[in-house]
Amino acid sequence: MGLSVHETWWMAETGIICISNFPSMDIKPGSMGRSVPGIRAAIVEDRGNELPPLSMGELVLKIGWPGLMIGLWKDRKRYAQYFQGCWFHTGDMAFQDEEGYFFHQGRSDNLLKIDGERLIGPYEIERILYMHPSIREAAVISKKEAPGSGISHIKAFISLRPPLKPSNRLKQNIRAYIRGNLSEDVVIREIEFMETLPKTKDGKIDRRILRAQDLGIRPIG
Repeated sequence: MGLSVHETWWMAETGIICISNFPSMDIKPGSMGRSVPGIRAAIVEDRGNELPPLSMGELVLKIGWPGLMIGLWKDRKRYAQYFQGCWFHTGDMAFQDEEGYFFHQGRSDNLLKIDGERLIGPYEIERILYMHPSIREAAVISKKEAPGSGISHIKAFISLRPPLKPSNRLKQNIRAYIRGNLSEDVVIREIEFMETLPKTKDGKIDRRILRAQDLGIRPIG
């Protein structure tokens, strides 16, 4: 229809949109945009120090804007965990480019570890999977090699575009596509084809259910 999509970022806890693509800005594919006026956003490492552009870390906001939550119902301890120094910690992982655009990489507990060292966000892999002409929907999780093991690998859940059918040849094609378009280091060890992927009430793919199903347990809620 010739309409542009202006992505935004916010949380229920922030009360307002904090990062956005304004009509006056060029839109960068995959970016949430820049901080809105009155909001100071940054990317920090584990100790709360700001990271340089193109470094992945936790997205934080400088405390003090209209709309910020003032508490959690009967849970002051959890509320206090959001704040460290002058920062409100969102729990979202992201990076910022040289022009101030933010790119979301997933929740901190959803990050995938490659070769035991490099961290990568599931959205980064899923973005490439969605570019594959055979794939309708995709989600990836990190899966332990064995219970209690510190070693994990990547598993992808994929729904194909009709009338395509699952095959080992297609699995190899998808793996090669990821290595060619993202990194040779990113290897999808397991691929499970599904008719449809489970969704939350607002239509997002529910990785929690996928993890539970993969472990053979029934998710709560």
